[in-house]
This record gives sequence, C-alpha cells and structure tokens, in this order.
Amino acid sequence: MSNEIDMATLEAKTLAELREMAREWSISGFSRLKKEDLILRLLRAKAEREGLMFGGGIL
Repeated sequence: MSNEIDMATLEAKTLAELREMAREWSISGFSRLKKEDLILRLLRAKAEREGLMFGGGIL
C-alpha cells in the first residue's frame, strides 16, 4: 500500500476507482457507500494496516 494515499488523492479518484481499491483491500460493504464515506473507510483501513488509529469528530 502506498504512503502517498491521502484525502486529496482519494477525492481526485472516481467512485469506480475507489470501489476497486476497496475491493483490493477487502473492505466489506463498499458497494453501498457514498464516495465521501468510502474515502473515510479507505483512510481508516490504511491507518489500521500501518498500526495507526484513525478518528474523527468535531472539536
């Protein structure tokens, strides 16, 4: 998995490209997700694979 993947890189991809990435990364339920949700799921999966935590929220 490339370290070059960030939110801006993912936002530039089409939904079809994101779904292909999700398929390759074995992310379940990706076909029902909107683009924004799929991007967050991909970022979370990348962080987990690198041993990091991924969080979100409002301060």
